[in-house]
Amino acid sequence: MNRFDSEAGTALIWFIALMVFVSTVALVLVSAIDQYLFVRSVTDFADQFAVACKSLLLTSSNKDLSSISASLISRLGDSETWVKSATLEQGSTVKIIVCSNWSSPVDLVQVSRTICEQALAR
Repeated sequence: MNRFDSEAGTALIWFIALMVFVSTVALVLVSAIDQYLFVRSVTDFADQFAVACKSLLLTSSNKDLSSISASLISRLGDSETWVKSATLEQGSTVKIIVCSNWSSPVDLVQVSRTICEQALAR
């Protein structure tokens, strides 16, 4: 009789536990990377939106900032992205806060967040 007969099959249990752990870490990393890239795209959009609002504000003297931002966001056609605020600070700086909804691309990691980014244009 072998003294290790009681430990037969334990390597398979450890291998399965390791595979579950590695899979979980990989899924969480995929979600975290996707959220990071989404935040970068919202930041880029907010910057471009602020510059566009400032340009239209300078070229059309009879419109105010709220009507300009409303017309620009209506052209977007994305219901997941909206302008939280559009203000003119110190008379010349356009401050835009853009928000968008993010949800995890992995079905097993059910996370959704509202991400808001701020941009300024002079």
